[in-house]
This record gives sequence, C-alpha cells and structure tokens, in this order.
Amino acid sequence: MSGEAATKGAPKEPLESEETTSAQKARDAVRSSQRLASQLHQLIAASITVASLRNEQDILENLAASARRVFDADDAILSLETGPAAPLLGVARRGQSTVSIRPEWYRETEGVPSSRAGVTTPWVEGAWLVAPVLERREQARGVLALRRGRGEFLDEEKEILTLLAQMAATALGATELSRSIEASETRLRILVDTAPAGIVEVDLKGEVQWWNRAASKIFGWPGFESADGDVPLFPEKAQGELENLWSEVLDGAAVSERDLVDIEIRGRRRDLTTSAALLPSPGQAARSILMLVDDVTDHRQLKAEVHHAQQMEIRGRVASSVAHDFNNLLTLISGYAEILSKDLSEDSRSLEMVKDIQATTSRASMLTAQLQSIGRSQSLQPVVLDPIAVLQSNAAVLERIVGSDIELSLSLDLDAAAIRVDPGQFEQMLLDLSSNARDAMPDG
Repeated sequence: MSGEAATKGAPKEPLESEETTSAQKARDAVRSSQRLASQLHQLIAASITVASLRNEQDILENLAASARRVFDADDAILSLETGPAAPLLGVARRGQSTVSIRPEWYRETEGVPSSRAGVTTPWVEGAWLVAPVLERREQARGVLALRRGRGEFLDEEKEILTLLAQMAATALGATELSRSIEASETRLRILVDTAPAGIVEVDLKGEVQWWNRAASKIFGWPGFESADGDVPLFPEKAQGELENLWSEVLDGAAVSERDLVDIEIRGRRRDLTTSAALLPSPGQAARSILMLVDDVTDHRQLKAEVHHAQQMEIRGRVASSVAHDFNNLLTLISGYAEILSKDLSEDSRSLEMVKDIQATTSRASMLTAQLQSIGRSQSLQPVVLDPIAVLQSNAAVLERIVGSDIELSLSLDLDAAAIRVDPGQFEQMLLDLSSNARDAMPDG
C-alpha cells in the first residue's frame, strides 16, 4: 500500500512547477500592463504640456525629457533637421539637465541617428530605437531616438515611440503655422495701418470700434492705440448720410457708397467719399461694418483748377487770334500814317499829329503782343535801361491816354539809377498805371 501511494504521489512535483510558471507569467503580465499604463499616462501628460509650447527649443527639450522618462532610457534625443530653427538637438540624459543645442556642440554627434529617406516606420540602429518625425507628404523633419543599456525594446514601446514622434511633428508643425500666421497678421496690420485710405470698423449701431492711421488724419481722431478707451464720433453733419449707408448694407447691399460734401472737420470744409460692407465674424454670430473713407477735397479742387486752366487756355487762344487780326489792322494804320507823314512834311502841326498816330499805333501793337502772350508762353528779354528816358519818351503818349481834361505832371529824379527790365513790360506798366489813374479821377 505504501509503495502504491508513493507511486501515485510522484506526479505532484510537475504540477507545482506549472503553477509557479503560470503565476510568474501572470505577475509579468500585470507588471507589463502597469508599465504600459504608466507609459500611456506619461504620454498623455506630455501631450498636454507640449500643446502649450510655441518654440522649437522648448518642444525639443520637453519631448526629449518625456521620452527618456516614459521608456526609462539612458539617453533620448529629438532632432530637428529642417525649418527655420534647424539644425537643433533636444538632448535628455540620465542624471543631467535636458538641453537644446546645435549638433556641432554635442560631443557624441557621430553616434546620433538621423532621418532616412523614404523610411516612415521605427527602426533599430545599434543601441538606438529610432522613430522618424514626419511632416506632410511623409517627409522627415528629424528623428526621436532612445538608448538604454538593458533589454530590448518591445513592439508596444515602438508604437509608443511612434506616438511621441507624431506628437513632436504636430507640435513643430503647429509652431511653424503659428509663426506664419503671426507674420501674415503683422504684414496685414502694417498694410492696413499705412493704407492711404481711412479704414473704420463700426458695430451694427454705428459706434466706432477700430480705425487706422489714415482715418485718424481724416477725422482728426487720436491714434487707435492712444485713444484710452474713448470712442471717437463722426462729424455731426455726416451722421445722417452715414446712418443711411449703414442701413443699406444691413438690408442686404453687398457694398454701399456715399459722398459726404462740405463736412466741417477741425474748422475746415472737407469732401469725403465713403463705402461700407458687412464684416462677418466666425460663426456669423455677430457682425460689424467695415468702412473705407477717402478725403477727396484736394482732388476735387485740383480737378476744378485743371478745368479752369483748360478754359483759360481756350480763351487765351481766342484772344491771341483776335490780337493777331487786330495787329494786322494796326499795321495798316501805321503804314498809312507813314505815307501821310511824307505828304505833310510842310505842315508841322499835322505832321506832329501823324507822329502821334504812329506812336499810339506802336503802343497798341505792344498791347496786342500782351494779348497774344495769354494764349502762349512768351519769354521776357530784360535789358538795362534808363527809366527817366523811357518816361520822357512816353510823355506825349501818356498825355493822350489820360485825355485833355486831365493834367499830366512829371516829377522826375534825373539822377535815378538804371534798371534791368523787359522794355515792353515796363512800358505796359506805365500805360496801365496811367489808365488806372485816369479812371480813378473823381472830377475829371
């Protein structure tokens, strides 16, 4: 009986060994699950932290440190090979502070993995586990690499490293996108603020919300940055037209335009042109009105001056044509006077009158020359002359101009200096002054 009992009891030892092995596997599975849960928890925490970072150095340092902690690695390196901040390394080593440095500054650069063309999945390179940090079109912008001295990397760890690399790619892409948006906003802000036309944003009730530098100049408002919360007002005379403008766009008009004429701004009368359109906000929940304002006062004045100049040019051409014909008549008169002077050589009184006719004809020719100069540009020819001599030579003509009922008296300084002037202009000035004096005499 005892032998049979001993024989039957012999298989119990293998049963105990199997139970021990199963328990060990169970414990290993639990530890693996716990490790994986811890890694996932750290992965989530890293994703929350990195989402708030907005520069490459912080992203590389944070994710390199997170990767080293998640895998309990000796070294973790996150490299950036392309972009404005490249080349750059985020280096996390056990027992040392995490840093971001240039590759040439890192003592072990030769052993650091780099991206491989066309490779989009993790790979093992020596003691390193490497995952590519991919940008769009599956092009690598760098790698996330781990190294530790114990054990091999599991498949689950390769997947977690891939998630970390994707997180790095997303964060780096978001940083570049944010920088690009900021640059675009800066360019747009400068463009709007330096635009020659005034730009004003008002709410649906017409209250000013924002304005650019040109609008400040047009309306006499302070700069938007220095307004200190004070809401500027439109000129009172323009308020009615502006309300009609806003009503039209609120009623569905794509663009509405108005002319604001004779608006008083800072004591000056100005003419403005305005246009307005609705400015939708995200989600169409609330809208505002965007206005363009241009001061056209100077433009309209210039346009009027150009029109006046064109009219004066036309009148000048007519005056020049009439003066030309009149000058032909004066030529005939002068010719006839010359013939008469030969026939009246013995009649001194008549001869003197004929000479007066010739002198007057000469002065009339000068007047026609003045009329012709209205229609065309005529250069002056100043010379040095004696003003006293010119006055004396024109005395008889001046007497004829003022008439017999007015006495002409000359008080001349015989020691007066010579002057440099156009002779025709000087004599014309004397004729004009004499005519004006004659017309101003109260009693003849």
